[in-house]
Amino acid sequence: MESSKEQPKRVLIAEDDTVDMELMTRAFSRPSGWEVRLAHDGAEALDILTRSPDSWRPNLIILNLRMPKICGHEVLEAIKQLPDIAPIPVVVWSVSCAHSDIDRAYELGAAAYFTKPVDTQELLAQARTIRKFFDGAQLYPSEDAL
Repeated sequence: MESSKEQPKRVLIAEDDTVDMELMTRAFSRPSGWEVRLAHDGAEALDILTRSPDSWRPNLIILNLRMPKICGHEVLEAIKQLPDIAPIPVVVWSVSCAHSDIDRAYELGAAAYFTKPVDTQELLAQARTIRKFFDGAQLYPSEDAL
């Protein structure tokens, strides 16, 4: 009975590449269970996250590094400086495999860093792996806070 009252988990996908965004959205939308919001650049991601306290809050953020307006590292830094959203896990999902990008992401508080594969099927499989991991996780904010 309690499962029927459960709120779906929420994910914000901040990604400027339309194919990558579509694949990550597909991974989190099917099967159902996650409510997905999209941000096409860093500024839009921060806008979604910093609206009034009663607004939509994700349980997970998928963040690309190379985005227009505000880069992913700057978005991550801003997230971790805001007490209301700092505890939300941020998964960096980027084409960059540069050690400097990976190290900086972790230094800024990323929960995980995934380098995107080139092959579309591998990209979708990776997105599904990320979702599967977080399907079983207890995430912030808890359902009682939503």
